[in-house]
Amino acid sequence: MKSQGYRWQSSVGLTATQVLYAQGKVGTGIEIAKIYKHLKEVSLENAKANVRYDVENAFDQLVFLDSSIVILETSIDQTQKHIDYVNQAVQSGLASELDQVRAQLELDKLKSTLEKTKKSRVLARNNLLNTMGLEWDSNVEFQGDLRYPTDNLPYPDTAMENVKKRRKELALLDAQQKMAEKNISIEEGGYKPTIVLVGGIKYANNKNKISEWDAPDWDDNINKYVALNLTMNLFNGMKTKESVVQAKSSMRSVQIQKESAERGFRMQIESCANTLEDANNQLEIQKNQVNLAQRNFDLTEASYKVGRSSQLDFLDASLKLRSAKNDYLQAIVDWNKAYNALLQATGEY
Repeated sequence: MKSQGYRWQSSVGLTATQVLYAQGKVGTGIEIAKIYKHLKEVSLENAKANVRYDVENAFDQLVFLDSSIVILETSIDQTQKHIDYVNQAVQSGLASELDQVRAQLELDKLKSTLEKTKKSRVLARNNLLNTMGLEWDSNVEFQGDLRYPTDNLPYPDTAMENVKKRRKELALLDAQQKMAEKNISIEEGGYKPTIVLVGGIKYANNKNKISEWDAPDWDDNINKYVALNLTMNLFNGMKTKESVVQAKSSMRSVQIQKESAERGFRMQIESCANTLEDANNQLEIQKNQVNLAQRNFDLTEASYKVGRSSQLDFLDASLKLRSAKNDYLQAIVDWNKAYNALLQATGEY
């Protein structure tokens, strides 16, 4: 007797579904995606502004060191001329060896300071290159000057209504608040049903061998179906309620951050404006100091050459002139930093 084998039952089907109603999750999800894209774009613009701010400050520091090197080199030349004068005076009996030692010590000190400043400049140059995302290059040269208040630069717009529109941080918080509001809508959707339209076709093959297939017949071995699927949470352990509460709490947290940020920006702008005003005043003071120090040096040098002033007076006048010039340069750098900080605070960078 021949035994009966198991029959092969193979089928191929295609199913399509279309969400008809999903508590608004689909549309809300698309809106959240658009907001998230905008948030990333704003984040990128904010990062670019921060890089520009850092590059500007790094460049100002490099210019300051370049100018300091020029001042030191000029002082070295002046001191060398003074040494030559002292050497001649010693030969004529008008100066002593002590005068030579003092002058040489001053020259050595200036040269040491110059070498130290040059090393600082190398570090400042590399820092600028690094901030700009460039490879270190010992031959690279930067061109440009520090900005001066006399350049008639526009005073930053400190009106808060305009600041709110420009500050990227507030734009980021706005985007986060909108996303939080949309997330509340999604969580509240848990109280509503989901309706899905389902349709499909299925071809079944009941041959005993898998290699044998009946020809598809629309009425004989092809099944067609259309269905409407409705699902709804009747009870999920208060999970939906807790999710809605948490979503609302997250939105309120973002609102508090936004309010705090606005108050912080007001304080930042006021502080930066005061710093810029102080920098303007300090710049005038240091400029006047340079003029006085230059006058003092000229008079002391002339008096020293005719024997009315001592060498110590001359060296002291030279030191004060060099210090006054450096302080004036530093005041210019501080003014640029203060101006940049106010631009950043007002969102104009």
